[in-house]
Amino acid sequence: MELLKPERFDIDPTCANMEAKWSHWKRTFGSFLQGITNISEGNKLTLLYNYVSSSVCQYINDCSTYAEAIMTLDSLFLKKQNVIFPRHCLSTKTGLIN
Repeated sequence: MELLKPERFDIDPTCANMEAKWSHWKRTFGSFLQGITNISEGNKLTLLYNYVSSSVCQYINDCSTYAEAIMTLDSLFLKKQNVIFPRHCLSTKTGLIN
């Protein structure tokens, strides 16, 4: 089977649509890794280093495992949901009278 290699991930963490681009690239890279048989965790981390740019790699240089590197990138590129405002809206919502 011919593997489709993912493009190099080179996105600035302050980019407007970074979350969508990261999710797409992460899924593409995961599919790429699934197509490789007998790959170790160390090799996954090496491949990850190879497929991210130097500006992204600086965030995962201290990671020792593939899972740790992915968690670091997730925390960097995925926005945290603000639950305070939705809770406020829910608690102050009034029902319709008729």
